[in-house]
Amino acid sequence: MRKIFRITKNVLTFGLTESIMNMKWMEVYVVARTGRPKSKNPKKTLIGLKLTEEEAAKLREYASKHDMTITQVLQKGIDLQYAMEKPLSSS
Repeated sequence: MRKIFRITKNVLTFGLTESIMNMKWMEVYVVARTGRPKSKNPKKTLIGLKLTEEEAAKLREYASKHDMTITQVLQKGIDLQYAMEKPLSSS
């Protein structure tokens, strides 16, 4: 005996082949995915950072005091560094 599986959009058919084919029909429902929606700009890059205990404590304290995550503090710091750069003069 050989098993046959065939999947179509809404129906799954299966059966066993012998001299006569027996088919059973079963409905398959398409279920919407749950969870977070896909981001238009996903954050996939992971960067590690080594800090002293003192630096880590300062970072955690600042984040807690300003009701931010450590990631948000670091992202804001990066943005501030770029904002502080002087534009290059084209001479």
